[in-house]
Amino acid sequence: MAKKKSKGTDWSKLWSSKDEKWRTPKYVFNYFNKEYKFNFDAAASPQNAKCKNFLSQSDNALETNWCRKGRRIWLNPPYSRQMGVWIEKAYKESQKGCLVACLIFARTDTAWWHDFVMKKAWKIHFIRGRIRFLSSKDGKAGSAAPAPSCLVVFKPNKKKYPSIVSDTISKK
Repeated sequence: MAKKKSKGTDWSKLWSSKDEKWRTPKYVFNYFNKEYKFNFDAAASPQNAKCKNFLSQSDNALETNWCRKGRRIWLNPPYSRQMGVWIEKAYKESQKGCLVACLIFARTDTAWWHDFVMKKAWKIHFIRGRIRFLSSKDGKAGSAAPAPSCLVVFKPNKKKYPSIVSDTISKK
């Protein structure tokens, strides 16, 4: 007898992408860049960098110092099971004196969310709807992301609890 398919969500898709390097759509970056004026991209390639100055995979961003005086850092990290390592690194770099903003899934069920985002973030922008990230191969929009996204902002000397903001981003 054939096994009946469940009508529920296929949770295996949340971390199953074969492409960890999805590009940020320009309209999403531009929306947040108006507020934060980014000048450094901590995880990019020449094809998807959002700032003139960036770290590529060959720079090994997890082992490199990101923070320099005046840097306002954009981070769309590889979407993988290593997300917690990236978020911890972003927080630690912010404590050296830089603003670091991370475009990530709002994974409120994870340890790293509770340990770093809720306890150490300065601001959390929850993004209404699902972003259609762009393929790293051809730059075309994929399906809507399998989870909601947010921009988590770390900076030194933050207040006790993060500010929470809801953003509706227009493609215009």
